[in-house]
Amino acid sequence: MDNVSKKMGTFHDNALLFNVESGMANQYILDLSKNVKRGIRAKLEKGGWPNLAPIGYLNKNSKIIIDKARGKYITKIFELYCTGKYSVKEVSNILFTEGFRSRAGKKYHKSKIHKMLSVSFYCGIMEKDGQLYEGNHEPLISKLLFDEVQEMLNKKAHVKKQVIPFAFRGILKCANCGCQLTATKKKGRLTYYYCTNGKGLCSEHKAYLKEEYLSKALSFVFEPLLFDEKIVNLVYRAKLQEQKQGSSYLEESIVSLRSRLKKLDERKNAF
Repeated sequence: MDNVSKKMGTFHDNALLFNVESGMANQYILDLSKNVKRGIRAKLEKGGWPNLAPIGYLNKNSKIIIDKARGKYITKIFELYCTGKYSVKEVSNILFTEGFRSRAGKKYHKSKIHKMLSVSFYCGIMEKDGQLYEGNHEPLISKLLFDEVQEMLNKKAHVKKQVIPFAFRGILKCANCGCQLTATKKKGRLTYYYCTNGKGLCSEHKAYLKEEYLSKALSFVFEPLLFDEKIVNLVYRAKLQEQKQGSSYLEESIVSLRSRLKKLDERKNAF
């Protein structure tokens, strides 16, 4: 019995010691994390960058210097886009033809270029955890150019694309790969349909089909279809009633607004 009590006592002592050491270890980790964050913040406040330099710059001797081989491309990205003549995709293509590559020799696609256009580091302002700091590194672009580009990006993000209604878009599929056919307008007025090539395996997306030929082909498909005259009349009357209700609602709204305006004028004149 005494041996059992001794073993239990030893177990409790070890458990207590483990908890104390575990608590000390956790506290050490928390303190270390706070010290690291404090050190990072102090470096940022002095104009230093604690992370890997963004594309266009290099880390050298704890400083950030311009990458002479690639920095010029970053400047051109902003300059080209700011003209308003090129989309992000077109900027990506232009820079690729001029030799702008990743370290692995690959192309920077439009999503990456778009991100670069939003990096304030290039005009000398560092952003970290929602805070802004003035950097000691040499800017690749001016603050004015950066602000103009941000304004353009913001405008394009809120512009609704014009939706052109195409009669057969979304209901036809490519006989070769099964992907949907989409449509576009060429030469200002002619409508053409082509494969979206969603699987990236079809060559049919290079072939265009005029809408007039498509309409003729589909006319033979719809020709055997018959609709009951009673159903057609019923749908027509229902639509007519819906339009009447809509116009009635508008008329009632106008009358209500005029009545409110009259009351406001009367109240105003009373004073």
